[in-house]
Amino acid sequence: MHSFGSAAGKGYKDSIGIMEEDGAKHILYPVGKFIAVKNFERSEMNFIKLSENLEKMECMTISPNKKFIAVSEKYYTNPKNEEGKIEK
Repeated sequence: MHSFGSAAGKGYKDSIGIMEEDGAKHILYPVGKFIAVKNFERSEMNFIKLSENLEKMECMTISPNKKFIAVSEKYYTNPKNEEGKIEK
């Protein structure tokens, strides 16, 4: 999977952050229904998948010790049907 751009400019609060894990620094930012995690040293990118019923991500923050991430999500009031469409 690759990312070409981000959702960081869509008014999300604290939408870009830096985490540390095992001495390596990572930058995190929203991309659609994922959070991109880019490792600075190795130029590797991984993705954290958010919920299928996610309407939008409200905000994201990283703990003061830079080891944990918290995401506020807004879900659709009606879940998706078997075809992946939102039922009205």
